[in-house]
Amino acid sequence: MNCVKCGNQLTEGERFRWNCGSRVSRWPVIDRGFQLIYWRLSPRRKFYRGLLFLPFTLVGWLINWFGLPGAFWFSLLLAAALGETIYNYVKWKSEEDQ
Repeated sequence: MNCVKCGNQLTEGERFRWNCGSRVSRWPVIDRGFQLIYWRLSPRRKFYRGLLFLPFTLVGWLINWFGLPGAFWFSLLLAAALGETIYNYVKWKSEEDQ
């Protein structure tokens, strides 16, 4: 396995590259194909998954707002989902610039 920043060969059990300053993950970040586990996705894929689930959260919030009690909690859920989507977009673009 090679370092994503400098391209040098990684040694067994290495967690940090002193030459280039990059952290080494045990599990590589997946940017293509199907990946069920959320934390193994790249920021770009996390952003797209957040965009995918944002409409479902919004519909649930609207249904709850007009029909059922507890709309405050759905409002917090919507705000958290929107905040996470924005965070993943900013992280994706900052990694893209590097």
